[in-house]
Amino acid sequence: MSAIQSFRVEARSNLLLALPIIAGNVSHMLLGLADTVMIGRLGVTELAASAFANSLLMVPLIFGFGFLQCITVLVSQSDDAPRSSRLLRNLMLLVLLGGILLGFLFIPLSGFLGIFSQPPEVTDAAVDYLVIVGWSILPVMLAGSIKNFAEARDHPWQ
Repeated sequence: MSAIQSFRVEARSNLLLALPIIAGNVSHMLLGLADTVMIGRLGVTELAASAFANSLLMVPLIFGFGFLQCITVLVSQSDDAPRSSRLLRNLMLLVLLGGILLGFLFIPLSGFLGIFSQPPEVTDAAVDYLVIVGWSILPVMLAGSIKNFAEARDHPWQ
């Protein structure tokens, strides 16, 4: 097989794997756009409060997404289906425990939003929103575990 034919075969299989992943990431970004449009209709203060709370939520969320990458690497290196399933179960248990801990942690932390020197009306509006979206880490990370597992098993559409 020539280098060009080999490139075409590899590019095609990479593209078939990448397209559903790209579609999922684009749809995730579109959800953020839809949230912004809906909250923007409520008013400037509410939009600022949601942006403020979401920016605080990004730190643990990005840490969590990095944590989820371990499942992709470990499962893709394993040819043993029972071991892969065990890895997923263990990761989901860790995510469940971590998500519950973070959910409860956002309740007292929401009382310290004033240290960021935001206008008081934005801080007040952000408190409830932060507690609610703080609990969203749990389902996002559980779904991310399954998504990364499926991608590692070469089944990104499932």
